[in-house]
Amino acid sequence: MNAFNIASSRLLTPLFLNKLKVDNREPCITVEIAGAKYGFLLPHLDFWIQLAVILLINATACLIMATVIFKFILPYRKTATAYLMGFGMIIPLALYFPYWLIDVFDIQNIMIRFGLYTPTIMTFHCLEAMYGTSPFGAEASLQNYWLYNCLVTEVQFSPLLQRPKQMSTSDLLARSNHVIRQLLGLCLLYSLTFPYGFQPFDHRHFPNTLDHDFSDIFHLHHLANNLVTAILFYFILSFGQSAVGLIWNVLGYKTNLVMDNPFLESSSPSDFWGRRWNKIVQSLLKKGVYKPVRQSYSKNVASLATFVGSGLLHEYVWSFYFWRDTYRPQHGKLLLFFLWTGVVMLMEHFVGGWRICSWIKRNFPVPVKSALVVLTALPMAHLFTGDLIEGGFFYDFQVGLPLIV
Repeated sequence: MNAFNIASSRLLTPLFLNKLKVDNREPCITVEIAGAKYGFLLPHLDFWIQLAVILLINATACLIMATVIFKFILPYRKTATAYLMGFGMIIPLALYFPYWLIDVFDIQNIMIRFGLYTPTIMTFHCLEAMYGTSPFGAEASLQNYWLYNCLVTEVQFSPLLQRPKQMSTSDLLARSNHVIRQLLGLCLLYSLTFPYGFQPFDHRHFPNTLDHDFSDIFHLHHLANNLVTAILFYFILSFGQSAVGLIWNVLGYKTNLVMDNPFLESSSPSDFWGRRWNKIVQSLLKKGVYKPVRQSYSKNVASLATFVGSGLLHEYVWSFYFWRDTYRPQHGKLLLFFLWTGVVMLMEHFVGGWRICSWIKRNFPVPVKSALVVLTALPMAHLFTGDLIEGGFFYDFQVGLPLIV
């Protein structure tokens, strides 16, 4: 790594001289409508150059680790050799990688750090390799395994043909249209909310604190602010991972979407969290935690381990988002949030068969049922989004977006 540090200092470090912590853009166009002036901000090119470099370095690191896993773990899965290579080398290196890269380039923009997906991908894929829970087709060849590990999106494999599914022209056009719509929605929501610090409604407490009492978490303004930031985070995830997936789509490979309209089509909390919200992370948790634990323990134990694993994953990710940053998140809140979602889903299991619940399922329109599902998460959503607001996650992304001001 010392050799890479020297080479990067000469070749790549100059690309990261702009720390992108202050949005000092000036409108390129200004118009006056009904006596009010509006301007249009162009995205900062340095943001996208830095993000592209980070994604390329991530992809390279993932390819190297994937090769080691394919050669030295897959043939020996469920043996001491596989566990030694996985737990002793691959996973520690993957977990250390973001901190090292942040220090090498002195990356300060939180959203650029958001692009450091190597530990998330390789830690779980290494667990899959050790316990035999990778998807069909991914391990059929080294090329397939590279495709499976390279980017933070899931390539679809044909179980029968043992190769990646091909993207048709119509599918590519539909996916391109999806990415454009997500970008437009993201830019519009940013333009509407960033003047208010992404909290458009008055609130008693800062969203990143634990000072909220019972009346606070059910206050209409608190729920509304949490809904705004949840939708904002939805657009960031949906656009970001769909845009990265578009790279594979252009090359002819089908990929999975990260979101499946969770705010408008969810029928239950388990449907929201298990099948519609951030399906890539859900897939990683299912194959990297739930299935390996389920091989030795009950379904309930495996489910509990998955929720705890989700909380620990996000706590870890938060740790390098704010690594050596002036903002210091209070750890434990994310674990608490995901335990809350687990409790909600457990309650669904016990009360889902009640007559009133069955009547709601049969008679309420899907968007209304989705709204009720979302309401089960909103009171505690500040445990997740509070640090993103106060720590500058949302603010650091706006420099890369075209905005109306």
